[in-house]
Amino acid sequence: VVLLSLVARRLIGPRPVRFGVRTTVVTIMLAATLFSGLVLLRQVEEIQTAVGVPSETLPPQDARRVRFNRLHGFSVGLLAFEVVGGLALLGWETRDS
Repeated sequence: VVLLSLVARRLIGPRPVRFGVRTTVVTIMLAATLFSGLVLLRQVEEIQTAVGVPSETLPPQDARRVRFNRLHGFSVGLLAFEVVGGLALLGWETRDS
């Protein structure tokens, strides 16, 4: 929706300030969301299904727990990027108004 509205604003009205940067940020955010939802989530669910118990109950050195924690950390990092990107876009929008 954000990407479509940016493009519509460019086509219909005055071009948004830093249009290229905004479009790039939104595109990267969308890619991060898709990667997280389609790739990382599937891998996390596979680990959870294979283990059958919460990963916290596994020994800290267990390879499945280590992998789960790594995937979870990567997912959290992607989410943090999306939050920062969203706040940056919101800041640009409020300055344009």
